[in-house]
Amino acid sequence: MSMNMFHEFYKPYYTRIVNTAHAHGMIYIWHNCGFILDMIPDMIEIGIDVLQLDQARLMGYEKLAEICDGKIAVWCPLDIQWATSEHVTRDDYADEVARMTAAFAPFNGGFIARHYPRPLDIGLTEEDQRTIYDAFMANGCRLKQEVS
Repeated sequence: MSMNMFHEFYKPYYTRIVNTAHAHGMIYIWHNCGFILDMIPDMIEIGIDVLQLDQARLMGYEKLAEICDGKIAVWCPLDIQWATSEHVTRDDYADEVARMTAAFAPFNGGFIARHYPRPLDIGLTEEDQRTIYDAFMANGCRLKQEVS
C-alpha cells in the first residue's frame, strides 16, 4: 500500500479510533509488520501510544529510535526472523539485545522489551528464551523496585 493510499483510506479512521480510545482512558497499541519507517510519523501524529513490532531489526534500531524520538513507545522482542536463523548463537542474542537497548536508551522510556508469546512455534528453545530474557534484564529492561 502506498502512503497516499494510507493517508486517503486509513489514516482518518485510525485517527478516529485512537481518539475514541483515548477519550475512554485507554492507550492504543498498534502492531505492524514490515519496513514501516515512512508510516511512523503518521502514527505519532494520529496519537498511537505504543508500536508493537516483531522485526525491529529490519528497520535498524538506531533509525527506528530516531524517528520515534520517545514520542511513541516501541514494544518488541528480538527480531523473530533474525533470532531464529540457524547461524545465530546465544552470544549473538546478548550482543543484539545490547545494541537494541542502547539505541533506545537516550529516549528515556521509548522502548519496552517483549517476550515473543509463542516462542516454541518459531523455534526458540527454552534455553534461547532464558538467554534473551537474561540479556534484556542485564541491559536495564526491568521495573525498578521501590525501597521501603
